[in-house]
Amino acid sequence: PLWPKGTRQRAIDACVTFVTERLNGVDGLGAIYPAMANSVMMFDCLGYPEDHPARALARESVEKLLVVKDDEAYCQPCVSPVWDTALASHAMLEVGGEEAEARAAAGLDEPRIMRTTSSRLVTAITRPSNRCARSRALASSNFERRV
Repeated sequence: PLWPKGTRQRAIDACVTFVTERLNGVDGLGAIYPAMANSVMMFDCLGYPEDHPARALARESVEKLLVVKDDEAYCQPCVSPVWDTALASHAMLEVGGEEAEARAAAGLDEPRIMRTTSSRLVTAITRPSNRCARSRALASSNFERRV
């Protein structure tokens, strides 16, 4: 009510464009649950039908995080092996000891990203500011301090 309709609609359109450009296929917005779930809710709140390509893609990315078994079901926070590798390596560095530290460093020797459907992700991986590089730098600095 306090915002002019034209200004409000331009802001909504800019937000939808921002999110849609970053959906990253079925890997999801940011490849992590909160952003992915928020994108589905955004499309829903804006009245996008379930069969709209962007909304369907956003929903599919969230569904990929669901693990449903006979006796349990849960939602993973992400499916990125890079995050898991970095977190596991960090935990091993915290444990300490030569074997744990060697295994932690070995876990970050090569990128764990085996395939990608997004040219944006390829670009992000090659930049030094990406998560892979930050994780390696963190593990490396922790490793060097301990050695």
